Amino acid sequence: MNFADSLRKAALSLALILGLNLTEAPAAERVEAPAWALPLPEVDLTQSPPADVEDGLFDLLLDRQTHWQDGIETVLTTHWRQITNRQGLEAAGALDMTFDPQIGTLGVHRIRILHEGVWQDLTDEITFEELRRETGLNDGIIDGEITYFAHVPSLSVGDIVEFSKVRTYRHPTFASGFADRDSMDYSVPVGVLRKSLLAPEDIQLEIKSVGDVPDPTITSEGGMTRYVWASQNLRARYGEAQVPEEHQQWSELSVSTWDGWQAITTALLPHYAPASLPDGQLASEIRKIAGTYGKPEIKASMVSRLIQDQVRYVGLEMGVGGYVPRKPDEVLATGFGDCKDKALLLVSALATLDIPAHVALVHSQRGHGLPDLLPSPYVFNHAIVVADIEGKDLWLDPTSSNQGGMGFKVPIDDFGYALVLDAKTDGLTKLPDVDPRQSSMQVEEVFSFPKEPGDPLKLTVTTTYTGRQADDFRARMGSESKRKMEETWHRYYNGLYPGIAIRDPSMRFDLRDQNQITTKEYYTLDYDTLRSGSLLDEFPMRGDAVATVLTEINSLDRKAPYLVGEVGRYTHRVSLETSLIKIEAVDPVSLTSEAATFTSTSVSTSSGLTFDWVLQVNKRSAAAESLGEHQSLRDGVRDAAWENYDLSGLSHRLDQKAAGTDYLSTDPSAGAATEPAVLAILGAIVIASLLLLGLSLRSGLRGDRDYRDQAISYPVSPVKFIILGLLTLGLYPWFWFLKFWLWEKRNGRPQILPAWRAIFMLFWLIPAMNAVYRRTPDGTPQIHRIFALLATALLFASYFSGSLLDGHGSGAKMALGSALMLAGGLSPLPILLGVNRLNDPLAEPYRRNSRFTAWNIVGILLGSLVLGLYAAGLIWT
Repeated sequence: MNFADSLRKAALSLALILGLNLTEAPAAERVEAPAWALPLPEVDLTQSPPADVEDGLFDLLLDRQTHWQDGIETVLTTHWRQITNRQGLEAAGALDMTFDPQIGTLGVHRIRILHEGVWQDLTDEITFEELRRETGLNDGIIDGEITYFAHVPSLSVGDIVEFSKVRTYRHPTFASGFADRDSMDYSVPVGVLRKSLLAPEDIQLEIKSVGDVPDPTITSEGGMTRYVWASQNLRARYGEAQVPEEHQQWSELSVSTWDGWQAITTALLPHYAPASLPDGQLASEIRKIAGTYGKPEIKASMVSRLIQDQVRYVGLEMGVGGYVPRKPDEVLATGFGDCKDKALLLVSALATLDIPAHVALVHSQRGHGLPDLLPSPYVFNHAIVVADIEGKDLWLDPTSSNQGGMGFKVPIDDFGYALVLDAKTDGLTKLPDVDPRQSSMQVEEVFSFPKEPGDPLKLTVTTTYTGRQADDFRARMGSESKRKMEETWHRYYNGLYPGIAIRDPSMRFDLRDQNQITTKEYYTLDYDTLRSGSLLDEFPMRGDAVATVLTEINSLDRKAPYLVGEVGRYTHRVSLETSLIKIEAVDPVSLTSEAATFTSTSVSTSSGLTFDWVLQVNKRSAAAESLGEHQSLRDGVRDAAWENYDLSGLSHRLDQKAAGTDYLSTDPSAGAATEPAVLAILGAIVIASLLLLGLSLRSGLRGDRDYRDQAISYPVSPVKFIILGLLTLGLYPWFWFLKFWLWEKRNGRPQILPAWRAIFMLFWLIPAMNAVYRRTPDGTPQIHRIFALLATALLFASYFSGSLLDGHGSGAKMALGSALMLAGGLSPLPILLGVNRLNDPLAEPYRRNSRFTAWNIVGILLGSLVLGLYAAGLIWT
């Protein structure tokens, strides 16, 4: 059983429990045409069916006559259909009509067939069967409507079927006003189209038309005014694809007697007043929320989440139930409610927290078009809540389950406009536009290629959703099994990389308060499968997180606006990790349209290549004039985000490794002879460097024996300190710090261990400054201790410079890490400056320590060589 079946059965069960009458309804009786009805218009029965007739049926006549007075609406509808070929026989013979028996009546006026030029009246011969066709059950909605169904016997191609019915309707909530909207052309051709309205002459009727609507013929009839709109020979009008719901593609006629949106608010306000909540579990949970959270917007959002999670969605829309909410105590007693029930419950709950709030009516698909419509209570299909948080609107949807976020970070759907049910409201209210930064999806694919023959390719995929994207994925997690989701993902990657297998089960992390969900997928492709075929010759990278967002529209002579894509920020990163070959970056791409922007960048390093594709959709729709710009952007995104890379060089390097010939050479014939020689040279360099380091250290430790008693704490020129500190990669400052503590040991502190203090310099910089202060005579200016603290922080930070040198970042990032490492080596400089203030710069110890010795020159040369090689490598990466 799927989710829709479960919801349907649950709704029916609830209806039975509540004792709702789902079977009994008045029979479909025959009724006479109302006395106010006009005769049918003349129809040319000799005309040939137009070329744009479809499905074997031609609508010869569509006639709809409406009478409205004293809150009662009566509609006489007559429909003639001609059967043009065999395809239309079944549809022409199927008659159905639907209505809500709690607020109206429905009767059959006439059923006739024109066969071979003769009308046959079948009204008394055809019996309608009653069906309950709850079309909204899949969405948990019971509307109570009854459907009558019948078949017309003995039809032939060329026959004309007439079906006429009368519906009487009195709205229990909106009887004081009248509003109607109807199409004036269709996606099929129509021979004769007539719409009429008969209403009291003393009412103020507002009329609005869109598209090709004829001017009405207006006549007066005994205190009533009749409006008639008539057209003939209407061609089929075909709608365009990917059009915003609020855009009216067909001609439309609207009429309304409502005196502005405030009149509708006034009619509904008595039904939406906050009510007291019974003391129970919900009230107890609300008290907990009040005691846990301080900010009112956080409290409001958590109460909304509570109602989302604890009150399930079932709509009892029969009669007045389609417009008037049930009371909160009834909703809590049954544990379910529809959107307006839950909205009123939330408003009532927030009132207990002294948070003012109101129910707001919206349309879930056409909300952006509400300002273009005449005032009508029938243009809304959903209810939400707006709370007043210290003068700022907080929009909440207690029906939207699976939501995350708190306070003003709770996403609200792009409803466009709302009618806030507040006595102070005199029009529609604009909801905030969707911020693309508050709704994002980021995909990161890391391909770790084999380092040695036999190693598999490993793929790790990390996807992060935030905002509305997180809400949507949370809903998916609730309805789709983890196994099915993993199979879908695996099928996608297996289509790109045949033979790839799931390495470990996927992982999911939901931070609901932050409204962020992260998933991780793990795959592996064995070595032999990777090497077989041409996968490495044309290795595919697909940035589908950005490439599939923009709508695909193929249309000539576009007239209607188009949907761009869901507003949000989409990022797709692909990293190819391998140090065996150099993968070149590609030129960056930057594209912009009226509604979206896209960038593509890549960075090549010694450890691989990283691609970043970023698409930001700022507007949900755009004007038809910008379609060419949109198509260019969409094509550009796909061209940039769908890449194939030639990694055949990786196969060559792996073959070399397998043959034992890969070492600093791409020439297999030279590898065997080169390897021992290179190892010997490298070994000699290491041994020589260690020997030179030892000799220089020995010389430095003994070089001050004859004058160390003439100075305090080993003074040295700052110029020498900085030059040697940089060019010896921090070795000289360490040596100086060791000498500092050795001099301290010989000048009255025999218990200390200088070598340990030099090794753990981070912990002994501040004690060293304290030692300098102890030897500073009163009145002698000295370096402030704060500099020793800053030097300690710099040295600590330099310990993490390696994270910037991991080969995955940009050249600027690696240069920053290098600078931080070198600067950290100079951290004893404040101590040195303090020592120099204790000594005479003209004295023998200072002058001798400040000279550059032969060992210093050797260190400078070797350090310059190392730094030069490193800088060249940095520039290369």
